[in-house]
Amino acid sequence: MAIKMDVIYGTCDLVRSRPSLAVKSITACLSDVGVDAMCFMLNVHDLSSLFGEIIHLVKRRIHVRDLEYFQTWLHVIFDPVLVKVNISDIAKERKFHKYAIFRELRRNHRLVLTLSNSSMVLFKSQVNVPIRAIVDALHACGHVECRVGFSGMKWAFLKAQPKIDLFVEYHMILHGTTTVVTRN
Repeated sequence: MAIKMDVIYGTCDLVRSRPSLAVKSITACLSDVGVDAMCFMLNVHDLSSLFGEIIHLVKRRIHVRDLEYFQTWLHVIFDPVLVKVNISDIAKERKFHKYAIFRELRRNHRLVLTLSNSSMVLFKSQVNVPIRAIVDALHACGHVECRVGFSGMKWAFLKAQPKIDLFVEYHMILHGTTTVVTRN
């Protein structure tokens, strides 16, 4: 049975340089609809509930289709979920901010890692690191939120929808919004 649904997709508001959402109505059978990728915002402290104890750091730039606004964010974790944080677009500030995260990991968790030469990637080595160390370092450097992206999932929409709705609802509650404006 085909039903009418609203599909939400990202656009970029060039005037405000911010992401915005557009809605397109389609008619489809839910059993035929699939989810290939998903990106959402998450509180940094909640990363441990998403990953567990140990994560892999990103050693190269990973492409996950997302809004253009998030394309310049710093790649931190890839396990196989990509986690990015927002730091400055100015090269000198980016380098300073990457070093601050590096310093926090070294000082408080005794982790000595090699910083990447790329302005988009935090470290050169893909090593196993306790998630608590990364969360503490990001939070100490002022990061409250991060961007999480999944790609290549090939999920059936009916199975993915409850999980997507949970992340959207949780993020809205975190920001004081209790009314769900629209669903993915």
